[in-house]
Amino acid sequence: MTFYYQNNKEKPVKAAGILFYKQDKGITKFLLVQRYDDIHKTKYSSEYQDFGGKVEKKDKSIAHIALREALEEVRDMADINKEICMEQMQKNQCQFYVPNSKYLMYLIAADGIIEKLNCDEIFYEPWGNKKVKANAYQNGQLSTKLIAW
Repeated sequence: MTFYYQNNKEKPVKAAGILFYKQDKGITKFLLVQRYDDIHKTKYSSEYQDFGGKVEKKDKSIAHIALREALEEVRDMADINKEICMEQMQKNQCQFYVPNSKYLMYLIAADGIIEKLNCDEIFYEPWGNKKVKANAYQNGQLSTKLIAW
């Protein structure tokens, strides 16, 4: 199935994602994922990314792609309110279409959507950013991801 950004046939969407953000003491922080694994070895490995991925046959809309992918990638690392997130995407005017990759990214305020990050281990980088480590199995292989504000 092919979806089109703003119903424009010249803007097909092959993948979509969500970039969550929050305000913290006047500073905008983004929730990003950083992968360290053998599964996603690409030129982008170990770089920070939003939560997103490719269209699947079961997807009903571009917003559905983005939410499904975010839930798959976050897994048990964070509690996401699916209903509020979908509402925000459907009325959200802050979207970015990337023509080269046919990717649509939603910029969504995390307030009321992500209540907390769940983890066993928390890492603090030298500049004070908190990272959450989670191990998950994908395709039978261990995949370690870090998510951070």
